[in-house]
Amino acid sequence: MTFYLVIFFISLLNFFFLGHSYSDTSGTDSALKNISNTTGTSSSTSIIEEFNFTNVIKNALSSFNSDDYKSAIMWYNKAINLDPLSIEAINGKGLSLSELGKPHEAIELYDKALKIDPNNKKVLNNKGYTLDEVGKHQEAIELYDKALKIDPNNKQILNNKGYSLFLLGKYTQAIELYDKALKIDPKFIDALANKGSAFYRIGQYANALEWLNKALKIDPALLVSIYYKTRSLEELGESQLAAEYFKNASKIYYEKIGN
Repeated sequence: MTFYLVIFFISLLNFFFLGHSYSDTSGTDSALKNISNTTGTSSSTSIIEEFNFTNVIKNALSSFNSDDYKSAIMWYNKAINLDPLSIEAINGKGLSLSELGKPHEAIELYDKALKIDPNNKKVLNNKGYTLDEVGKHQEAIELYDKALKIDPNNKQILNNKGYSLFLLGKYTQAIELYDKALKIDPKFIDALANKGSAFYRIGQYANALEWLNKALKIDPALLVSIYYKTRSLEELGESQLAAEYFKNASKIYYEKIGN
């Protein structure tokens, strides 16, 4: 097993992020409409202030989507100065902090946003996602349940709740959630990969391969699925095939991250 030790630890880190957070990447017009609907403060601002706010949010989203989270925080701070009750700005700053490895600061911001709108499904999801990062899986599930009462067919939240159950060792229950997400979107790669991983955990290696292969068809460089597919092949007595697959898949992975 020493052959796979490095990939094992890397895959654990990658699996931890097979969930979804919300980042509003809509156009500026729809973003501004969202702000009006959620904060109740836009009507009191001038047209110039609204224009400035929209551009600041646009710059924040651009930085976030470019993985420049420090710049994103700078822009979100400017947005919050313009509109202290903007859930979009508070949520975006929380997401950026989470990406920078500051989950506790992110949770504080999500709590602030939830004081403004306790039923905001995006913030509920994001706080749950971050709670999972700090090991508070049951608390995360409670938030996902609240969000699912608002939007029962949200594939991202269904997947994330399944992910929390997976981390609690409740693999069969997790699969049920992944199935619900996949009924909504049969090609939802996170649910495909997570379902395959869960089948591996309960010793159903052939089923694991079925779902892992579906995920890998979409993204052949998905590291966690590469790991679990290799291990599933080994458990099925296909050690040589596992080694050959791992060698080829590793090349695909390193080519991808090298670009």
